[in-house]
Amino acid sequence: MLPPLSGPSLSPLELVLIAFEGDQFEGDILPALSELVDKGMVRIVDMAFVSKLADGSVSILEAQELSVELATAIQTLNGEVSGLLSEGDLIEIADDIEPGMTAASILVEHLWLDRFATALRRANGQLLLAERIPHDVAANARKALIEAGQAVRALEGE
Repeated sequence: MLPPLSGPSLSPLELVLIAFEGDQFEGDILPALSELVDKGMVRIVDMAFVSKLADGSVSILEAQELSVELATAIQTLNGEVSGLLSEGDLIEIADDIEPGMTAASILVEHLWLDRFATALRRANGQLLLAERIPHDVAANARKALIEAGQAVRALEGE
């Protein structure tokens, strides 16, 4: 049983926004997210969908407005939804997506960081920076490093 969403044991929270053309939130996305929840790595604190129509109008999608399959899968993931994402938050999110797109707004609690976060709090530690590096940036950096290593080895072989 997971601890409640309050108190000193609350793990770090992160808002993840994922945008799709139309409403293409399908395929292996929910099973992959469900696997993270089942393994105790994350807890879905809140989840909502925001759609911006071609004319720029915004629609906040609730569970009953989603397909039966998607609504059921989200219900399984959420468990205890906190309602931390307000309508104002979701409208602000809509400002960041292009017309004709839908965004999944997922507020996750990083349970895998619980022990570390608790130890930091007990030591009066402060998080100074937490930044995600996009996959393509990391892949390009890795490729450049490999190419540089190969060039050095080629020069050493001359």
